[in-house]
Amino acid sequence: MKIIPYSLKQQAFVKVLFSTSISIMGIIINCLIFKVYFNYGYIQIGVISFVGILFAALWNLIGVLIDMKRPKLEWTNEIEAIKQNVNVFFSILLCIAISIGYFFVASKMLQNGFAAGDIITFLLCSVCILILLVCKGIVSHQE
Repeated sequence: MKIIPYSLKQQAFVKVLFSTSISIMGIIINCLIFKVYFNYGYIQIGVISFVGILFAALWNLIGVLIDMKRPKLEWTNEIEAIKQNVNVFFSILLCIAISIGYFFVASKMLQNGFAAGDIITFLLCSVCILILLVCKGIVSHQE
């Protein structure tokens, strides 16, 4: 990455921005399906979109942070660098663990009688905090 005339942090955030924009395309397709086939309301679609985009950004940030903390610097060709990178596996495991944690917390909140708006507010606030923490980890990374 030394030949690219931007800092490592700028490259990382561009990678996150690109990955998140690709994820948003999938979220939009899902929202269209929810609207057309399941007749979801516009508020529901908006909430699903917003929460989905936040989670997509978080997953992409986590992947970049893991890549920055554990770079694969020794490879013989580009395919090896991508296909044999164990960081993707660690990123997927961590994201699955976070998803399961959110599922259990949301389930418990529903069982305890929390309103849907309260649960959504919790999700939005906590994911935003996680995004900020991961961004801080990326920014504080030493080149």
